[in-house]
Amino acid sequence: MEQKELIQSFQDKELQVYRYVEANKEKAGYMRIRELASACEVSTATVLRFVKKLGLESYQEFKYWCKQETEETVVLGETKEIIDCITKLDSPYYMEQIQEAADIIEDSDMVIFAGIGNSGGIAHYGARVFSNAGTFALCQDDPFYHTVCVKGKPVVIVLSVSGETPELIQQLQGYHQQGCPLLCVTTSAKGAVSKMCDLTIAYHLQYRAIQPSCDFSSQIPAVYLIEAIAKELLHRKQEM
Repeated sequence: MEQKELIQSFQDKELQVYRYVEANKEKAGYMRIRELASACEVSTATVLRFVKKLGLESYQEFKYWCKQETEETVVLGETKEIIDCITKLDSPYYMEQIQEAADIIEDSDMVIFAGIGNSGGIAHYGARVFSNAGTFALCQDDPFYHTVCVKGKPVVIVLSVSGETPELIQQLQGYHQQGCPLLCVTTSAKGAVSKMCDLTIAYHLQYRAIQPSCDFSSQIPAVYLIEAIAKELLHRKQEM
């Protein structure tokens, strides 16, 4: 039965149950029949009639159906996209890139994480994770930081979802002039930021910015890669 026909088949009281279940499907999957009836302000008989119209044989089967529907919803849309992306990152191709990043970092005095906006928050996290792994790291999330004061042999890890942020590009030009190796974690291997870097690790996830200042793109793949590089560096230190 089509969804429209199903809804039209419900009596008023059954429609109350339908509306409650649709809004609370995960919760309904764990409720006793009396609890659901009370929440919908109907009788248990009405709940059972509703269950039968769904094509289910019993209330127990209805509870199982609710749980299955909830699990399917969880893996749809962006969640599935993120899971697929992480699965691809756990591959020999990305492991080689992680090892190459670790090689570059080992030749440096310290690590500077650079990012703006949401990526700036992840840059702070990256500096903390690297420090926990025994690699001296700092975060630079100020797009107007004067890079001429950078001393020693730092490597810069650039975090940019779009790979096209003008302020970040300007800052990277300063780091480049100082001779700093540049590593990039981004969604775009062809962006302006990537072209400036010595190594780009690009994960494939849709860029979800409503406008430049309102970005809902997931940072989970960037966090995964940061942690993977930090673990590789820690592993090498432990083997020394």
